[in-house]
Amino acid sequence: MNENSLLINEQISAYESCHLERFLNFYSKDIVVFKNGEKLLKNYESFIEYYKNSFTQNTGHKVEVLNRISFKSHVIDHEKITGRVDGLDLQAIVNYKIISGKIVRVDFIM
Repeated sequence: MNENSLLINEQISAYESCHLERFLNFYSKDIVVFKNGEKLLKNYESFIEYYKNSFTQNTGHKVEVLNRISFKSHVIDHEKITGRVDGLDLQAIVNYKIISGKIVRVDFIM
């Protein structure tokens, strides 16, 4: 397993534990997040607020990586998220772009 895949594994662990500070440490201050090609989160402050709310509401969520491709600066996962407060299980293709040990861009296809 390469360095970028290990970083994403640690990021998923922080996500599952709803540990906001630990989770944020994996991301660049210049993070941008897209969902289905549209910009979802435009800056670091909106990123923090989004995940702060998500972690407050979804304390029991889990991520299962169904498939992973790691190539150059990208880790592309097929993820299944369960245990959400709304009872919905979600699946997504998630493309993480990593530069200098930080996630700088995330693209969700859902």
